[in-house]
Amino acid sequence: MSENNTPNTEERRPITNAEARAKWSIDVNVDPYALSLDQLDPAHPSLFEHDKFWPYFERLRAEDPVHYCADSMSGPYWSVTRYRDIMHVDTRPDLFSSDWSKGGITLFNAPDGEKLPMFIAMDPPKHDRIKALFQRGFTPKRIAAHEDAIRKITCDVLDRLEGREDAAEWLARLRAAALQDEKGEALDGALRTVASFT
Repeated sequence: MSENNTPNTEERRPITNAEARAKWSIDVNVDPYALSLDQLDPAHPSLFEHDKFWPYFERLRAEDPVHYCADSMSGPYWSVTRYRDIMHVDTRPDLFSSDWSKGGITLFNAPDGEKLPMFIAMDPPKHDRIKALFQRGFTPKRIAAHEDAIRKITCDVLDRLEGREDAAEWLARLRAAALQDEKGEALDGALRTVASFT
C-alpha cells in the first residue's frame, strides 16, 4: 500500500511463474521426513516435475492425513491424503463445495475473465445435469473417433510451448479448446483458437 492506503500498481501485478519459483523454491532432494510437518507443501510443482512427491504423500498419510499448508505459491490450502477421507470430501458437497464462487477445485486461480464454467467446478444438482450431457460424448467409441485431431492439436501446442515459463497456463487452454468439440464446434476451429493463444 502507498502512504495514503491506496493500492500500488506493483502490488496488484500478478506474480510471474519465474518470481513464484524463486520465492517458493525448494530442494527436492531433501528427505521429507527430515522436515517438520508445517514445512511440507505436497502440491509444490517442483516435487511433481522431478517425481519426488511420493514420500511426501506417504508421510502425510501416516502422520497428518488432513494437512494444512499455510504458505505456498498458491496460498494456504488443505490436502487430504487418505482414501476414506478423500471419499468423504468428494461425496459431501454440502460440506465441501467445488463451486468456483466458494474457492473451486484448483490451487491456482484463473486470471480474471478466464474462468471457464466447467462442470467439475460445480456442485449438485447443476453438476449432475451437465455431467449427464457430457457423458454421452465421452464414450470410448466417440473419443477414438477424435483421437487423430486431438493428438494433432496437442502436438502443435506442445511444440509452441517448448521453453515457455507459462506452459501450464497454456496447457489449460489446450484442454478447453479440445473440449469445444463437445459443444458442437469443429476441432479444427479449436486448433485455430489455441493457435491464437500461442
